[in-house]
Amino acid sequence: MVNDPLLTPYSLAGLQLRNRIVSTAHSSRYTSGGIPTERYRLYQEQKARGGIGLVTLGGSAVVGRDSAPAFGNITMYKDEVVAPLARITESCHDHGSGVMIQLTHMGRRTDDHTSDWLPTVSSASMREPAHRSYPKAAEPWDLDRIVSDFTSAAQRARAAGLDGIELEHYGHLLDAFASPWHLSKLSPEDRSLAAELPKRVIRAVKEVTGEDMVLGVRMAVDEARPDINAEALGLATRVIVSASVRNALDLRGAARGRADPSPARFFAPPDARSTPDRRQSAGRRNGGTGAAHGRASGHRRGGRRDDEPRRGSRIGIYP
Repeated sequence: MVNDPLLTPYSLAGLQLRNRIVSTAHSSRYTSGGIPTERYRLYQEQKARGGIGLVTLGGSAVVGRDSAPAFGNITMYKDEVVAPLARITESCHDHGSGVMIQLTHMGRRTDDHTSDWLPTVSSASMREPAHRSYPKAAEPWDLDRIVSDFTSAAQRARAAGLDGIELEHYGHLLDAFASPWHLSKLSPEDRSLAAELPKRVIRAVKEVTGEDMVLGVRMAVDEARPDINAEALGLATRVIVSASVRNALDLRGAARGRADPSPARFFAPPDARSTPDRRQSAGRRNGGTGAAHGRASGHRRGGRRDDEPRRGSRIGIYP
């Protein structure tokens, strides 16, 4: 047998995995009206048959109606998702793989003129260039509703028999309520209220997952902005620790380069795209692989939000 750590068993917060190879959350667009199709089940089943340790569904599965699907997202605010998710989970379990799902609220990173035609929301009203929406600044009743939406989505994931939940905490709504750059746009009073949202969501979902489901958080730990100091890493860590989630962290370090702020472009300009030296640099900064992404290094080529840094894609899950 090949002596490769990636092929050795791994216990992720009590979830026994046959190896450390993970298919992370990504969109395949194999949905119909936000409901996973049979093609999506077969797609995930093939990974499990091939021997992968953990399959992560979603990419991202949205929790609320004001988080309109932007690229074939699974709509976790519908009860109809439970049955097809249960079939996918059973298929993967039959072949020995664990199954998690990534939940998110897209925040301003979606459209307000699709799906239910509801306004997008964020911590501050700043235009998002890729989808060109102007979000409303979330009010206290919005925050209460969003916490409730995450709770309901987590309950549907549990009902489907999934092994765990990963919360997306970068680039979407939750990140906008923890990012120093976003919070700097708010008054001190509003900033204090806004900064509580990620912790409220994490605690609420933890109530659903209990001790028998994995709860993970996928987050950026550095904004790499010259106008924001280097406390982003400490801030992100405090958010997790104070919310008492120690099951799993999926850390994304910031990469050099910025997305083109022009609304007419979605992809980053050529000088901000991946190069070998940047891949190597990102790997050194982030380090460690409790569980490995299919591609352990390299950068996503997708553009990011207006005047915000792109993120490196070195992934590590830590118990």
